[in-house]
Amino acid sequence: MAFALMTFIVTAINVLVYNKYIELIDKRLMLMNIFITSAYFILTMAVYRVYSNLVVNEQENKQLRVYINMADELIDEYRRVRHNTYNIIQAASAFIEENDMEGLKEHFSSVIERQRRIEKSNIASLYKIAHPGVKSLLSSKLGRIEALSLNLNLEITTDLREVKVNISDLCEILGVFLDNSIEASGLTKEKYIEICMFEDDQYYITIIKNSYDPNHGKKGNGIGLRTVNSILRKYGLMLNNTIIEEKYYIQELIIKKFN
Repeated sequence: MAFALMTFIVTAINVLVYNKYIELIDKRLMLMNIFITSAYFILTMAVYRVYSNLVVNEQENKQLRVYINMADELIDEYRRVRHNTYNIIQAASAFIEENDMEGLKEHFSSVIERQRRIEKSNIASLYKIAHPGVKSLLSSKLGRIEALSLNLNLEITTDLREVKVNISDLCEILGVFLDNSIEASGLTKEKYIEICMFEDDQYYITIIKNSYDPNHGKKGNGIGLRTVNSILRKYGLMLNNTIIEEKYYIQELIIKKFN
């Protein structure tokens, strides 16, 4: 913008000078001036193009880093599931070797009950989300919630298809909120987390609610929340509300559909 403004000013000055002193100016000097102005304009466009490419590359690299982090979390989740499956099979094998049918029934009943609790939380609803990045992030965080045996209430009724926010920025915000919620709820007896994502005619709304201990000083990661605030300042269409109740800590993220 500075280059473009300077080019405009130089061109305007040249036009004014030529109109007033055209008869006194050497034509060779005039041609040289036109050449320099043209070269300056071409340089301006070249600099702008290079800068635009750098911005695009930075955004792509940022998004790639987010996806790599989520891939790492998914790999960890896969290892955890594989490990749990192995433990379930080993425990069942021990009951079979001992011919303890009652113990085997009790073992599988506990496994089935745990699976029912997971199904009640409606984890499959996250597949409504259109963006693979957000979907992968939520999947990895839900795996962590399950591993820590937290009580989850999940409700997703939107696909976020038309969200007007960079997905890597959205993933970073949601990641910070979810990490803080998981950490805080794990320190309470209730161990409760609620994740709601829905939309109306004007807004996409995400609510992340967790139990927390008022006597515990740490409610959230300071560095993470500073990162969230720096991202929010980039957008005029995102609003974050933090609500603290007696036993619950709530983060509300509102994204306007239209500028």
